[in-house]
Amino acid sequence: MISTPNGKGNKFFELMTGKDDGWSRHSTDIYQAVADGLPRDIEELRRGAGDEDLWAQEFELKWLDEASAWLSYELIHACEDDLAGLPQHYTGGPCYVGVDIGARNDLFVIWVIEQVGDVYWTREIIARKRVSFTQQDTLLAEVFERYRVLRACMDQTGMGEKPVEDAQRRHGSSRVEGVLFTAPNKLTLATLGKEAFEDRRIRIPAGDNVLRADLHKLRKETGPTGAPRFVAESDSAGHADRTWAAFLALNAAAGTGGPIEWRAVPTHPRGFDNLTGTAPRFAMRAEQQYAGDDLSPPESAATW
Repeated sequence: MISTPNGKGNKFFELMTGKDDGWSRHSTDIYQAVADGLPRDIEELRRGAGDEDLWAQEFELKWLDEASAWLSYELIHACEDDLAGLPQHYTGGPCYVGVDIGARNDLFVIWVIEQVGDVYWTREIIARKRVSFTQQDTLLAEVFERYRVLRACMDQTGMGEKPVEDAQRRHGSSRVEGVLFTAPNKLTLATLGKEAFEDRRIRIPAGDNVLRADLHKLRKETGPTGAPRFVAESDSAGHADRTWAAFLALNAAAGTGGPIEWRAVPTHPRGFDNLTGTAPRFAMRAEQQYAGDDLSPPESAATW
């Protein structure tokens, strides 16, 4: 039998890691093959692979556990589209924004999605490293100017407290929500994000290997108490920062309110309509869309 690894949940992994079962096991990775005379340029092959996990598995023969990856490459590839990630394709529809805060080693990421029917199209992904909070505020303000943003969810954990407060003051507390990255909240965000990928309700840029690796980097593990937790290796490309920004954007889209029902209160002190002398019996109903800073019920039906 000859094969390269393909995760740990298969028969070939069992055969290669088994003992005393009659099999003779041998491995030759790309380095050994070139050392033995294979006429190949290792660095050229690595650049051509364009994917660190693919390289590690197919050329270095490392056993990667695909089952622990929260978003498999299959899910990621299924949601890729050549038209995604290009701001010029914005159609003027409602947009939702996710912001992952980073100041030193991690990235500062803004992910913008536009709702077109029941699909969320990625319109823009802004990723910056080691930018000041002033620059972060400016980048977010420009996003609010370019798109019709109904709601934005921002990472409020730790250093995110002030950026969230500043964004709420500038763009309205009804449109900007801070999200603390507690274990339950991260599970909610990750579950919502995975469902969007599984249902193909999100479109992401195609052919972006850095983005693919970032989305695939997030892994679910079981903590010492049995509670699930999400981890991601940190490298020069980030700490799954793009992934969390995407999940925050999807959370912003999922959290928009539906119809509001409220009953008008008459202005007459006795509680009767001035013209008819009878108590009003009507209810007002309106679609809630966050287009301004604050949306509050009027004092009377006339002003509504």
